[in-house]
Amino acid sequence: MKKLEKIFQEVFQDVNINLVEDLVIRDLDTWDSFNQINLVLAVEEAYGVVITPGEVESIMTVGDLLDILASKGCTA
Repeated sequence: MKKLEKIFQEVFQDVNINLVEDLVIRDLDTWDSFNQINLVLAVEEAYGVVITPGEVESIMTVGDLLDILASKGCTA
């Protein structure tokens, strides 16, 4: 999960982010719609996947994002 954690740290500009599956993403202080788009784009690029709008809407926790990546054959 270190790769995904690094993406979060870069997108949210916070090197102190430590990812755990039950972290509610919207609880991050710098969460906004702009960073949501940046996060999805960074994840898509890093893992070579496409995340659909429906999948984006379903992401509430880091675990949800991990499940989406797993469904696409990726390991974080």
